[in-house]
Amino acid sequence: MAEIKAKNKIKKTAKAKTKKTTKTVKKEPVIKRKRTVSKKTEAVKSEVIEKKATGKADSNFEISELTDQLELDHFLIDEQIYYSQQLAKEMEIEEKVVRPLRNEIEMLIEENKGKKRIEGDLPQNVQISLDRKGKQVAVKSSRSAINSAFTVNLKESDLKKSAPENNSLKEFKVKEHDFKVPTTSLVKNEKWQVLWFSLKRFFRFRRKPKFNFEDKTPVQISPVWLKLKSSLTFALVALLFIMPIRAYVLVNKLDETQGQVLGVTEEALAEIKGGVASATVQDWSKASLSFAQASSYFKEAQSALSGYNNSLVQLFEKVPLASRKLKDGQRLLKAGELSSQAAGDLAMIVEKINNSKDQDQKISQLFPEIQISLKEIIHSLEAAINQLSEIDQSILPEDYRSVFVDLQSNLPKLLNSLERMEDLIDSLVVILGYNSPQRYLFIFQNNNELRATGGFMGSFALVDIEAGEIKDLKVPGGGFYDLEDGFYLKLAPPEPLQLIAPAWQIWDANWWFDFSTTAQKVSWFLEKSGWPTVDGVMAFNSSVLPEIIQITGDIHLPYYDRVLTADNVIEVLQEEVEFNYDKEENQPKRIIGDLMEEVTKRLISVSKEKTLPFIFTLSKSLQNKDIQLYFADESLRKKVDQFNWSGEVKKTDKDYLAVIRTNIGGGKTDKVIDQQIKHYAYLQPDGSVRDTVAITLTHNGDQNNIFEKAINKSYFRVYVPAGSVLKEATGYLQPNQEDYKEVLSGYVADQDLLNISGEVITDSESGTKVYNEFEKTVFGNWLMLLPGESKTLTFSYELPFKLKFEESKISKFLNSVGLAASSLDNTYSLLTQSQAGAKNVSLESNFYLPDSLNVVWSDVSQGGEMISSDKSVNFRAADFSQDYLYGVMIDK
Repeated sequence: MAEIKAKNKIKKTAKAKTKKTTKTVKKEPVIKRKRTVSKKTEAVKSEVIEKKATGKADSNFEISELTDQLELDHFLIDEQIYYSQQLAKEMEIEEKVVRPLRNEIEMLIEENKGKKRIEGDLPQNVQISLDRKGKQVAVKSSRSAINSAFTVNLKESDLKKSAPENNSLKEFKVKEHDFKVPTTSLVKNEKWQVLWFSLKRFFRFRRKPKFNFEDKTPVQISPVWLKLKSSLTFALVALLFIMPIRAYVLVNKLDETQGQVLGVTEEALAEIKGGVASATVQDWSKASLSFAQASSYFKEAQSALSGYNNSLVQLFEKVPLASRKLKDGQRLLKAGELSSQAAGDLAMIVEKINNSKDQDQKISQLFPEIQISLKEIIHSLEAAINQLSEIDQSILPEDYRSVFVDLQSNLPKLLNSLERMEDLIDSLVVILGYNSPQRYLFIFQNNNELRATGGFMGSFALVDIEAGEIKDLKVPGGGFYDLEDGFYLKLAPPEPLQLIAPAWQIWDANWWFDFSTTAQKVSWFLEKSGWPTVDGVMAFNSSVLPEIIQITGDIHLPYYDRVLTADNVIEVLQEEVEFNYDKEENQPKRIIGDLMEEVTKRLISVSKEKTLPFIFTLSKSLQNKDIQLYFADESLRKKVDQFNWSGEVKKTDKDYLAVIRTNIGGGKTDKVIDQQIKHYAYLQPDGSVRDTVAITLTHNGDQNNIFEKAINKSYFRVYVPAGSVLKEATGYLQPNQEDYKEVLSGYVADQDLLNISGEVITDSESGTKVYNEFEKTVFGNWLMLLPGESKTLTFSYELPFKLKFEESKISKFLNSVGLAASSLDNTYSLLTQSQAGAKNVSLESNFYLPDSLNVVWSDVSQGGEMISSDKSVNFRAADFSQDYLYGVMIDK
């Protein structure tokens, strides 16, 4: 009982503290807040009206200025939150006090229940005392009667000693009661079960306790959930009162912020236009600042859009149409910020390149920094494109849709270009020796004497590069001829070359159309001649020189007393190499070495005004195969191949055509040769395709020019799909058999030549050589003509595949259940590859269909011209200096 008294005292103390705290909260002043709201509201309204009138948004505008308008509802919500917190604390304190008391009561109940159960088992003169767990504590015997005066006095005495009633615990009222003890014997070791207090019964469904007492007192019930219910009701009423006010303010706020966002956005767009204008006139510094300012404006607009109370913005986002508009607006502003930032960083890169010229700094030294900047720019553009891809164009205001469409269509193109630039910079860092020193073989090919990879290889240079600087440059005066004495292997040349040479030497090593294969063979010849191993091979056609000199300016070579210009550089070099060199010194290629040294110096120090023209010339030469690259490093070689700078033979599973012309003993006449290639493909009703290639050469040489009046002797190799069958060859003109050189005794065929070309078959009717290399079938034959002549060489052949326009029933079934792919093959395509160094070449391809079939779709790669009808497709390329691809879809 002492414990019960103590706990009652604790409960009263806690309850008193709770009441005191509640009274303190209610005294918080709120009246003064109401007076300041109206004044600030009027001030803000006047400011909003002024901004709407001017049509511009104040960049320094703080959205928090309107927060005081809603102090009343804030106060109501704060009061409700505080009341709920105090209620929770009171409940927590009450629970701490009540729970121990309740446990005491439970124990007493169990004790009384236990006594009831043994009431009939004990003698009337015996009393038993049990503890709270139902165990026997003491047994007393008495001779007094059950209802004797002694017993009554004892009860009254016990009641006076008991603790007063606990007012804080209103659910239960317990009094002491006596037990009627039966005369039966005590059951030993009987276990009494403890019934634990039920929270569910206490909190939810309170019932009158069923205690087996003689006197029962009514129970007063005051459940906690009723208190919570009243609190929730108050909160709901408060919200219903506040929400219309908040909605009204939010709408006004949205109108004002829309004007602010649009105003800032217009400023950003103006800065973007200014940046583009500055970039057009190459004022990259100003362009960079404009783009950076535009990015800042977009950030400001985003801040304005996200400046509302977060809870109401989240509520606003639950409305479908409003949510889409809000999210799309945020995405558009973010895309504008990212794209502006990327444009500014890009302009800064160009500005640094220009400044490097003023500071006598090499552009290549900026490559590591450019690498980092490009990665950041690409990351920003990718994020901007992702933002734009999720925007619904129809939701945007009409005035801004054009800007959105421009961004959405142009950013992917810009990203693709920058990704290619990134690959290029990464490659250049390796090529220029920033990671480790590099040694390259530079080959100079005279494409006036055309060979498979561009021209006759007369001169070369060995170049050592480290950290973007040329450390050593060696140009042998005799060119490749200086290597003859160091080459001891005895190799027979390819059969067509036997017309001019009894042995295979390095200057004729560029035999294969695939530049990668040729470069490896030239490097092999170089090593076998006693020269060092190289990390890569770069081939430059002579047609590049005039364009470079046009950028660097005329070059004066005092030793030769010659001035080289873009118009005469090729003729001067040919004259010096063929006729005007010092016969005693016997270094006819020395002038090429002197020229390359001077050109290299000028390119390193090219002015900033000529930087972009030089880059454009370099890019064009790589695209047109006037410059071809090979690297021993496989990863670098793959990147170069992605740029189409490797000169490799491409793969395709459909039609393919490459016409390769090799001048063998025809002098420097290819400069004045016009070449026209006409390709005809005839689709048969059964799906087979028969092709005819007609090659027409016209010799425009001057009879009085020593380099142009020679007979042009060209060996043609026509590359077609592997497995094609030659049907007919016409117009060929072969040299006399006695004109061929006899292979020197003991000379054998090269193993690489045998492995690559394999077995060569000669067509009995036309003498055409037929063999396979680079996964293509090759038809080879000759054509020779004098100045003023025009001749045509033709090859007719059947392709190894058939088109299919119908599926069998079994194929349709398997396709429908996903067990097999469709067996339809109703598309035709032609991939054509140009020859490096070949000038004045045109291409025309015609595809014809039978009456039972029609063209339903056709397209061509960039740069070509296509005319399509129901029964035919015509493709033309007036300047066949790059690769082309076109495709046709056919149906019945």
